[in-house]
Amino acid sequence: MAAGEEKKCFFCKAGKKTGLNVLKDFICFECEKEIANLSSGDPRYYIYVRDIKKFWKNLQGKENMLKQPRS
Repeated sequence: MAAGEEKKCFFCKAGKKTGLNVLKDFICFECEKEIANLSSGDPRYYIYVRDIKKFWKNLQGKENMLKQPRS
């Protein structure tokens, strides 16, 4: 990511300048911190569990695309 460039966070959908790039997806540091600190008693826990499943399915599809030979 170029300096000053904003990317859309997979979870909060906000444009952020800092975060984690995972293949071609992006997680902002705020969401990463929130996910890491959630407990199962938090009402947002199950929302993040659902969204994390979507995130990993999305990554698996992108990873498979990267492994396919180009013609």
